[in-house]
Amino acid sequence: MPRKRIEKITTKSSGTKKIPKLKRGDIVVIYWHDAFSNSGGTWMSKEEVNAFVGGPIKVFTVAMYWSTKVEQINLIQTVVSADGSVANPFSIPVGCIKKVCKIGRLEIDSVHDD
Repeated sequence: MPRKRIEKITTKSSGTKKIPKLKRGDIVVIYWHDAFSNSGGTWMSKEEVNAFVGGPIKVFTVAMYWSTKVEQINLIQTVVSADGSVANPFSIPVGCIKKVCKIGRLEIDSVHDD
């Protein structure tokens, strides 16, 4: 079995993270902890606040890898097959990432209509 290439990303806030060596177009699953807030703007009792601040939300995201910049991984959620244009870009801070798995590859230039 071939050995996976690992890339180390060092950031000021989170130290060193190991992620697979990725190229633009790789399809990845990223397991990460998301931040959250009570954006309703309502008053809360101390008990409600204590129940609310229970910890991070554990999520996973499946998307196309675009790039890594400073302290974030940049992803694309949607690719238009007709011309290869992209939509729904978003970033995940490296410090929030727990695990990255490459599951496939999309050659943007070879995307076609069926």
